[in-house]
Amino acid sequence: NHEPFSQEEKNYIYEKARNYQKTNNKIQWTKLQAEMKMKIGKFRSRNDLKNICNAKKRRFKAENRVEMVPDNEDEYESEYVDELKTKMSLYMKMNMLLIKTNIQFNSFV
Repeated sequence: NHEPFSQEEKNYIYEKARNYQKTNNKIQWTKLQAEMKMKIGKFRSRNDLKNICNAKKRRFKAENRVEMVPDNEDEYESEYVDELKTKMSLYMKMNMLLIKTNIQFNSFV
């Protein structure tokens, strides 16, 4: 099916993808594909479903580079917070290593 996605289809994909990520941290594209066929009556390729989700993620990131993440975008907020935590953790580890190295160096001087 090569016709454009309706807003209903997009909303369904976003909601299901968000729910899959919350429950097992992975989107089950094959399952989503079958559920869409049953619920909406249109068959879409898994790749088309992924493209819709990835396009929304790219738009979201482009629009919110500096702004706060809106409440209705929980999964993206979670990804953003996780990324910040990882970066902060690495930064803290590097600082601790530098401090430790400096202390060891100063004890020999």
